[in-house]
Amino acid sequence: MFERGPNYGAKRSDLETDRAAWLIWDNPPRSRPDPLPLNSRSWRAAEVPGGNGIVSARAAARLYGCLARGGELGEIRILQPETIALGYTCLASGVESYLEQELAYGVGFGLQTKEALFGNVPVGFGHDGAGGSLHGAWPELKTGFSYVTNTLLHFEGHDPRSGSLLAALSACVQSL
Repeated sequence: MFERGPNYGAKRSDLETDRAAWLIWDNPPRSRPDPLPLNSRSWRAAEVPGGNGIVSARAAARLYGCLARGGELGEIRILQPETIALGYTCLASGVESYLEQELAYGVGFGLQTKEALFGNVPVGFGHDGAGGSLHGAWPELKTGFSYVTNTLLHFEGHDPRSGSLLAALSACVQSL
């Protein structure tokens, strides 16, 4: 379980004046303008776990599609099904203090919670990212998806754009 930190209950808007929050969310600095560090050659060459995955939506959807199919797509196998199942076996869950959102994590993936970040399916896993991007897999539907934004917007809670798109995708896939 996640512990409730000293700033439990802080809203995202409070992060601008909350030094502890900025030490969490802007470490290393990546969202500051002039020049934007995310666009630098050194940032893109670095290996920052959970912080600098740079991929096209098509490539991420293909990767998660492979994972949703047990690790094999066509003649290519990248992981064994048991390894993927371990990846979405819950290791930790609880309410994140600064976002006030229920989160759950397995070995390497964010997991589905009652907030249904990964769409209206019981089993979903993946990763969310800057500005509302969301990538993931639905093993029961053998479907991978990826949504990458080109506009960084601020929302309290999850970005509603990805939820609308996942609802439409789920309806399409389930109607086949």
